[in-house]
Parts: sequence; C-alpha cells; structure tokens
Amino acid sequence: EKSLRLEATARLEAFRAVSQAARLRLPDLVLKADARGSGRHFEGEFTLSGHGLRGQTAPLKFDLPHLITTGTFDRRDNQFRVTGRTQLKGGGVELPAHDIRLMGLRATLPFTWPFDTATGRGRLAADDITWQKISLGGLRGRIRQANTGGVFELTHASKVLTGGHLHLGGTLGIGIGGRAPRLDLD
Repeated sequence: EKSLRLEATARLEAFRAVSQAARLRLPDLVLKADARGSGRHFEGEFTLSGHGLRGQTAPLKFDLPHLITTGTFDRRDNQFRVTGRTQLKGGGVELPAHDIRLMGLRATLPFTWPFDTATGRGRLAADDITWQKISLGGLRGRIRQANTGGVFELTHASKVLTGGHLHLGGTLGIGIGGRAPRLDLD
C-alpha cells in the first residue's frame, strides 16, 4: 500500500454567528493538522487556536481571549478516535441577571471522542468572583469529561468570610438531542 502524508493550515477570520438565542464572535481561528497513513489506517496531530472568542446566550456572557485545543486522531478498521486537551487562558464569564462575574479564568480539560471513562481529570480556576461589585474570592478545582457533559469538584475560598470555604461538586450537561443544558449540584 502507498503511504500518504498531509500537512495543512486553515485560518478563519472575523467569524460571527447570530440567532434569536445567541451571539458569537471569533476574530481569529487557526487549525493546523498533520496526517499520515495508508489504506484503512491513518493518524495525526492537530492544534485548533481561537483568539478573542466572545459570546452571549441566556443567561450568560463570556469573553475567552485564548482557547487552544491540541490532540491526536487515529482511524483503524473504521474506528475513529480523538484524544486531546483544551486549554483556556484568561477571560471571564458574566451572569448579568444576577450581577455575577467570574474573572481570570484558567482551565485545562482532557477529552476523548468517543468518550472513554479513562479520560484524565483537568483543572479549573477563577481568580475572582464578584457579586454586585463585591469581591467574593477565587475558585479552584478539578473537572473531567463525562459521557454527555462534565463532572466537577470545586472549592471557593471566601474573601467575605475569613477562612471560609465552600465545596461544590456536580455535573454539567451539554444538552444533546434537544434537551436543555443543565447544572446539577451535589
């Protein structure tokens, strides 16, 4: 069998999407991929970099200046698999109706597709949470991929109650098959 190798770079500039329920703006998106293989097997690596992602959907607004996904892909005997990691550096999320802001967001989330229960855990941090312009403190913890969303274990260190900590755990559903996204706390 002959072997094939492909290296590609694609760039999307000034992407905007608007609907009744959401707005999304991404000024710069770059995909770089390197693939090689022959016949029924191929494999490769990819990097997807987004800079300046901003959006709004009820009930939140977000500004994510640096979002990078790296990974590998593999196809053997009609089985396709992707393994990677998404990193978020900086930015924030706002819930305007509640006057809540999470700033200084950082995250690393390993993922697999199709989902594999052996997928590792990632980290999530917010330097500051504010409510009605009152700084409440930061948030740190672990997150991991689940079959239709994610699982999290987070700790909030209070600036309001000295020495106070709030531990949160639960699941986040992404809303597949027409179901609404959900957040469940333990």
